[in-house]
Amino acid sequence: YAVVNTPDPIAVSATKPAICIGDSTNLVVTSSNNLYNYTWSPSTSLNTSTGSTVKAFPINSTKYYVNASDINGCMANDSITITVNPLPTIFLGNDTTLCTGQTFVLDATSAFSSYLWSTNDTTQTIGTTTSGNYSVIVTDANGCKNSDTISLTFTICVDIREVTKKIRINVYPNPSNGIYTIESSELNNVTITVTDIQGKTITSDIFNKKSVIDISENPNGIYLIRLVDEKIS
Repeated sequence: YAVVNTPDPIAVSATKPAICIGDSTNLVVTSSNNLYNYTWSPSTSLNTSTGSTVKAFPINSTKYYVNASDINGCMANDSITITVNPLPTIFLGNDTTLCTGQTFVLDATSAFSSYLWSTNDTTQTIGTTTSGNYSVIVTDANGCKNSDTISLTFTICVDIREVTKKIRINVYPNPSNGIYTIESSELNNVTITVTDIQGKTITSDIFNKKSVIDISENPNGIYLIRLVDEKIS
């Protein structure tokens, strides 16, 4: 008489069927047949290709197959797909220099489900008047997290109204289309620098009583003019 062995079925599951890129999950196969040996594929993103439990760390969504066999020639197979979600994109902006007394609002945007700032705030935006590094951890709808950090520097800015107590400086037209004339009969051979509101230098030159500055190729916005010599800045 021929003996026909009916293979016992197997079932594969994952501790986390969906993960974030950079994370891992355990794949577990179960069966009533304790004699089964298991082989997994693809093995490139597994810590091992054999055994009833393996750790998977795919960088893309991947379908894993497991084949079971025993000494009696019985075989079974199953598969499972692990979904890999991308990390959320968060950018707080470039490092920024501002004038003391200004309030800078950091906005992580409304694209996320939760926020945790280095200040322990949990809101989308925070405001600050203090120099330092500020970071935020954001979590998206898939539970994936990412972070970003920005450095803020608050510095004492010279108000032209303070300077004009001793020295007359004319800047015209203001506002303009980006071409300005700066005049002062009392300043000569000093450095003139134009920066944007983030502190990035747009242009720098030597000022001699009268200069024409052309920043018309730059975006519309607020720009700061600074004149520096040994006595005044």
